[in-house]
Amino acid sequence: MDAPFTPTRRKFALGMAAAWSGVIAAACTAAAPGTQGGQGAPEAGARHGARAAKLSWMAVGNQSRLALHQQQIARFKELTGHEVELVHVPGNYEEKLLSDMAAGTASDIFRLESAFVPGMVTRGQLVSLEPLIKRDRVDLADFYDKGLAMYKWQNQQYGLPWLAFRVLFYNADLLQQQGIARPPQDWKDKKWSWPVFQSAVRRFVTPGAPPQPGGTWGFHSPFTFLDAWVWGLGAGGDVFSPDERKFTLDQPAALEGLQFYADLMAKDHAHPTPSQAAQDAGEAAFLAGRVAFYYGAVATAGRLRQSGFKAGAAPIPWGAASTNTTGGGHAWPMNKASREQDAAWELQKFLGSKENDLMQVESGEAPPYRKSTAMLPQWKTRTPPENPETMAESGNYLRPQPKVPTWTDINRALGEALKPVWEGQRSPREAVQSAKPQIDQLLEQGWKNIGTS
Repeated sequence: MDAPFTPTRRKFALGMAAAWSGVIAAACTAAAPGTQGGQGAPEAGARHGARAAKLSWMAVGNQSRLALHQQQIARFKELTGHEVELVHVPGNYEEKLLSDMAAGTASDIFRLESAFVPGMVTRGQLVSLEPLIKRDRVDLADFYDKGLAMYKWQNQQYGLPWLAFRVLFYNADLLQQQGIARPPQDWKDKKWSWPVFQSAVRRFVTPGAPPQPGGTWGFHSPFTFLDAWVWGLGAGGDVFSPDERKFTLDQPAALEGLQFYADLMAKDHAHPTPSQAAQDAGEAAFLAGRVAFYYGAVATAGRLRQSGFKAGAAPIPWGAASTNTTGGGHAWPMNKASREQDAAWELQKFLGSKENDLMQVESGEAPPYRKSTAMLPQWKTRTPPENPETMAESGNYLRPQPKVPTWTDINRALGEALKPVWEGQRSPREAVQSAKPQIDQLLEQGWKNIGTS
């Protein structure tokens, strides 16, 4: 996402990058060969006489994301001497990745979401990082636990996370116009609850004249299953059992959450229906100043600088059971068939390093994946939103996407089944029950395919 620097911020960011480089250089001098004193940055192997390698790195993203990747590649080459070719896939990324893996032509490292980890491990396609992490003393304690857990399977770590999650943004100017107090910043504050949130968003609806596309909305979200799931979690439900072997979205608590989300559309008219949202997309409407609360990707924060209103980040309102957010992000696992595994590990370490975390934060492309970075002034003072520390705290309340091997297909099936619910044409119970046989079959088949049914 675009997040241009002011000259002062650019100078400060470059100074901090230089400072981190000094830390890494000192660690390389002080540590034994092959270690980094827990920094997780790469060794300067090629600069010290080792053979320079050429790696391939497969990724997706818009222009600002690709620009960040090119900056990362340049810095990695400066540190190690290794060349990296960025392989950008503009179309169906997962299909291309799986096809390349099957053909033996996949990149040395690649973007991967957590649901693909079990299957690729079973097929022997990923490198376990456990012995490398221990050998080089990578400081895993500094990573958000839930970020690491997404890429751990059968007690083995297969990737260092690029963290991402949904954020509840708000337009402080619209709230002030309606006399609505700003939400609290403390995630533990249970007074920020579903009824309080519902009361706030209803204030933007004129009785008898519900909002229309192009108007002002109390609430908006992108309509993926992540946007509905967060309410089921708050009520105490979930899409699967804890071991992810049983579909449980048809249980009362989960249905209660889905019903709350549906009522915001069909009953309260505070959130557009899918047909209305097709004419008035959520992020664009929020950035235009026409949405009071927007539950969307953390990447929205970088685009707020082009908006003319005061924006904040709020915890997700408490349901009967909890508060959570959804999402996950991705990691950069190593291809087990790579002929450049040493250099690929150096790139993996760099992408998990404190220096790179700071680079990403300053670019606006991602929130911190390290706890220490979230404590730095570069993150805490990086606005908008006005309170980025509340946004960073989302990492401690994250419910990552499942690691079910067929999650992509299940997610798609749920999205289709729930569309009539958001239009007010069907109850959540009817929609979920209608989709359950297909999802049960997909769930069973997914685990059977990797021999763990």
